[in-house]
Amino acid sequence: DVDVAIGKVYDAETRSLELLPVLYPEPVKALFQVGSLTMPRINASDKDRIVYNFPYSSQVYAFMKETGEVQTFSMNSNATSNRAEPKDVNIKERNFRKNFEFERMTLRFGEVHYDKASDVYVRMHFDAREEMFGKQDAYLMVYKCKTGEMTEYELPKHLSTRYFVVDGCVYIQLKNSDDTHLRFAVVQLENL
Repeated sequence: DVDVAIGKVYDAETRSLELLPVLYPEPVKALFQVGSLTMPRINASDKDRIVYNFPYSSQVYAFMKETGEVQTFSMNSNATSNRAEPKDVNIKERNFRKNFEFERMTLRFGEVHYDKASDVYVRMHFDAREEMFGKQDAYLMVYKCKTGEMTEYELPKHLSTRYFVVDGCVYIQLKNSDDTHLRFAVVQLENL
């Protein structure tokens, strides 16, 4: 049974740990043997919510701090599948190499960011690879809270998978930056 909180909050002032009042959802409990694909991606950067998701699925969860409610919605892709299926139920019994290969090659949904300035959720997701070090298509997904509209953009190959969201903009690191500079593509969310 996996009735455990998905994380903890550390209060630096009081030096105390507190469990997040959010448990693993039922679909994740059923797949708990899937390794890192069921490890939560938690984003607590916004003061009124903690946003989390699991890399195997397009499902998004937002714990609203004021009400204690967990809002659930999907950021479904039109370009890829919306769920990574394990190859077999005995994933824990696989050797390390096979497990690593499976997790590296399968479809994966990235951490979800909420941008208060534009009232949108943003995430990247990555299509499955055919070979271990083969190319992988990456997509930027934007969910507009007011309308429930989801848009998806395939990323050009010169962009990396490293990104962050601040004040209405998504900053995506360009690949092959030299040793002295980091370069970013900047996407303004209000223009999407």
